[in-house]
Amino acid sequence: MFKKFNWGWGIAIVYVAFAIAMLSLVYMATRNKVELVREDYYAEELKHQDHIEKVQRARALPTPLSWNVGDAQIELQFPTTDKTIAKVLFYKASDSSKDVTVSCEADSLGRCLLPTDKLASGVYKMQVDWEANGATYYQEGTININ
Repeated sequence: MFKKFNWGWGIAIVYVAFAIAMLSLVYMATRNKVELVREDYYAEELKHQDHIEKVQRARALPTPLSWNVGDAQIELQFPTTDKTIAKVLFYKASDSSKDVTVSCEADSLGRCLLPTDKLASGVYKMQVDWEANGATYYQEGTININ
């Protein structure tokens, strides 16, 4: 009672296998969590030239921004002792819910101490956007919080 296997059955099996594979791919794609780097990604893209100029100004400084990661705090050392106001974003690429933004004002020695108690352990990209003497600067680096 079995029919003979011919090329028509082969094409039907290939089409069914392809459909099952595509449906499986769609299912897996809808289950995958997709996040933008920033919620306001498109608005920030329009300000990109300003960002490039901030990076160039920071690179042109005779003494760059430096930092030291301690057990309980991160010390930022700004290149100037003038009034410096900074916004620091700790970006955790593996989980955007653990990103932290902190504002700080440097003391008379150009230092700013940031507590690490809000940061989960792991690798962060630290993005520092600061203003001093009427000019704005931007620098980033990678830090590891234990």
